[in-house]
Amino acid sequence: MSSGAKDNVILRIDPATNTVAARIWAPPGASALCAGEGALWVSTSMPGGVSKLDPKTGTTIDTIETTAGERFLTTGAGSVWVKNDYSSVVSRIDPQTDAVIASVQISTQSFGGGSVSFGGGYLWARVSGALVA
Repeated sequence: MSSGAKDNVILRIDPATNTVAARIWAPPGASALCAGEGALWVSTSMPGGVSKLDPKTGTTIDTIETTAGERFLTTGAGSVWVKNDYSSVVSRIDPQTDAVIASVQISTQSFGGGSVSFGGGYLWARVSGALVA
């Protein structure tokens, strides 16, 4: 996403030409982006949730409510995973139904920052300077 304060834009970059192929307006409060499961997924802090965008048109398909403070996203195992900075919860979203199907508490404390990634059959989350699988 663009880092400029005035614009909240997602850029589609053509790797064959190394040029910007499209500009898509990001949802208000957008904080992170990932692509997978046939869509673009954008975590938003206002009002709190994950926006599912059509990667061809940039149109918002759905907004999935989770808890406030979503930030980091990844896809894997047929799901979208989002880490909440305030509650240290990772929510699992079914991309077919756009519903939260599971949540896991990954820390007892709020942890601003970190990341989530999927690989080797596991979801990996960084909290308090440690990795949790």
